[in-house]
Amino acid sequence: WVTVEPFLHRDPRGKFTISLPGFWVPTAINESIGDAVYTTTFVELGGNGSISIRVYPGRMGDLVKHMSGWTESLAADPRYPGFVVLDSVETATLGSVPASFGSAEYGDGLNRTTVRLMLATQNGTNYSVILKYNGHMAGLYETRLIGLLKSMRL
Repeated sequence: WVTVEPFLHRDPRGKFTISLPGFWVPTAINESIGDAVYTTTFVELGGNGSISIRVYPGRMGDLVKHMSGWTESLAADPRYPGFVVLDSVETATLGSVPASFGSAEYGDGLNRTTVRLMLATQNGTNYSVILKYNGHMAGLYETRLIGLLKSMRL
């Protein structure tokens, strides 16, 4: 892990901030993907990881239930072969905003990808965040990867 001073990315629409090392760079900002009003995507230089933050209207209610539903839908998605949930859903706060976290893996052998998921909702806006990282490297950086997600503020 190269140590680079964190950079505070401020969403152009003012919905969130996230602190990422300088070698995580934005590749798509305010791009509509699926049901999201917009998506911001960052990738780690070197191609080991990516973070996509989707912002859309609504209120999720029970964040643990929604996280369980999200992991079930990913397990059924052919784009994620061999998808398995690693841990039970956890809850934490982003500043003072409740969030739920999930972890999983998909793929085969050395091509496994580790996935960290986060859901949060505030003031009628939902946030779904998916962090994907090269599976055989992710264990080395587990604490830092979770820290990236928990640095987000709404």
